Amino acid sequence: MWAMWASLIGCLDVSAGESGDTGFGIPATIPPSEGGTVVTTDGVAWDEVSGPCIGYRTETLIFDSDGSAWAGCGADPGLHFARTPGAWESVAALATFHTYDAQLADNATLYLAGDGVLDNVVAWTGDPGEQADLEPDVLLRFDGTIDGIPLAGGIARTGAGKIVIDSQNGNAYVVSNNDGASFEPAYLDSYQMLDLDVGNGEIFAAGSTIAQPPTVMFPQGDDSYDPLELPGGFVGELFGIAALGADRFIAVGADETAHSGILARCFSGCDQRGSWEVFSLSESNLVGSPDYAGRMMAVCFDSSGTNGIAVGEKFPQGLGGFAIYTRDGGHNWNEAGNPDFPLLSECWAFDDGRFAVAGGAGYLAIGSGLP
Repeated sequence: MWAMWASLIGCLDVSAGESGDTGFGIPATIPPSEGGTVVTTDGVAWDEVSGPCIGYRTETLIFDSDGSAWAGCGADPGLHFARTPGAWESVAALATFHTYDAQLADNATLYLAGDGVLDNVVAWTGDPGEQADLEPDVLLRFDGTIDGIPLAGGIARTGAGKIVIDSQNGNAYVVSNNDGASFEPAYLDSYQMLDLDVGNGEIFAAGSTIAQPPTVMFPQGDDSYDPLELPGGFVGELFGIAALGADRFIAVGADETAHSGILARCFSGCDQRGSWEVFSLSESNLVGSPDYAGRMMAVCFDSSGTNGIAVGEKFPQGLGGFAIYTRDGGHNWNEAGNPDFPLLSECWAFDDGRFAVAGGAGYLAIGSGLP
């Protein structure tokens, strides 16, 4: 394992080696946001603007092609919209909804998953053109039966109208093959889905539990999933996956035994365990001392699958957060260069080469100048 990892560090120095939702990038003509604090480190500028999640973390962050953004704060209720980064407005219709995931699908529709608390709604759909005046329609409501999901953690829709919604706190998920007109329940033995992403018309998942190997889940023809436990001897979850095609993936998570972030990648034959490489950040110099490696919480790529960023938190958490990025589809990684990052839990990769990172306590920054 170390020999494999060492061969990468030669081209990384600070390197290694996709919640995150992909496919909607900001045109290069849109300027940086106004009113922020610009932090420059080693030629990399981070335009720090206010984020809407003033609690523990940002759970979902997506940008549309016009530069507008949507964000959900998970345990802190509400959905938030910004015409430009930093200018956030709360969506009144979803003031009590705990938003854990969002997708702008290719049918120009916004999909939301989470916890309705007061009304048992776990998924909504709506027109993003309504902006902060969004009046969403109910997509899925928990019906109180053993075959339902009382809380939703993730949602993804394919171009053909297939929708998968995973449970936030169990091994259940639901599938619709008719664009949400009806859903059927399904189960994953002892595994749990923690992130979903669409690649080549299929919905892939990543997850596991704190006591199992990190696992990628491959869709089967009958709406079931085949869990693939990844190699490397790690124990812990994958919190984020980027499906860069039918047979090309980057996933991130944590080895809970060593309190170390892990990065997994596969570029061919990915339904076979031996095709995957899994690396521990504690065995690299990506984030400084090995003790700082912490957890990796999210990974995001632009629509080309070339430029990507992954974010996380150091260990112990009081040390803050970190971000690493790639310019070659995940082969080589470098640290993103802001030593003052707080804990980071979400990201975005723009099609003009910039990146966004977000965490809790109202933190959101857009980075430019990364080589």
